[in-house]
Order: sequence, then C-alpha cells, then structure tokens
Amino acid sequence: FADEMTKLWIEEQMQGGASDGNTGVGGSAWQAATQNALSLAAKGKFEDGLGLMQAGLLSASDDRERFMWQMSRGQFFEKTGKVQLAVPNLEHLWNQMLICSLT
Repeated sequence: FADEMTKLWIEEQMQGGASDGNTGVGGSAWQAATQNALSLAAKGKFEDGLGLMQAGLLSASDDRERFMWQMSRGQFFEKTGKVQLAVPNLEHLWNQMLICSLT
C-alpha cells in the first residue's frame, strides 16, 4: 500500500544507500547513473535524477550507448512511478529496434 516513491526509498535503504559512482566489474555508466538518479528521486529530487540521466544520454558516443541510456531512462521513469513518461520512451526504443531489425 506504499506509493512508488516510498517503495523506492525503502529499496534504497535496504541496499545501503546510493552507489559510490564505481560501476564495478561488468557495470556501466548508465547503470551507475540510474542508481544515483533513483537515490535522488527517493529523496524527493526527481528532477535532479532526471538531469543525471539526460546528461548521460547527451554524452553518449555511439548509437548503442545512446540506446542503453534511453533504456535506463525508461527504467528510471518506471521505477519512480512515472509510467506516463516511461511508455513513450520505451515505445521509441521499440520502434528503433524494429527499424534496425533488432527483433
């Protein structure tokens, strides 16, 4: 019965807080940024978290990296309860996959 932001805060607390920025073995910049963005959102700073995701997307060096940043942004929207933002983002990615014959 908790709202999405409360669930997110509880999940963050159970994991011991935000990522320290180290992506670890097999990690990626977008995964680390997503965790940091979720941590900010859990503290009521959704816009700051979204800013992290947007900055990463703008710094992407190739199509694959851009795609991964966009997918991570969609996950950020979904996990913060912003389904109305997640759906168009993920639909765009689906269309990109169809265009590039990735399905």
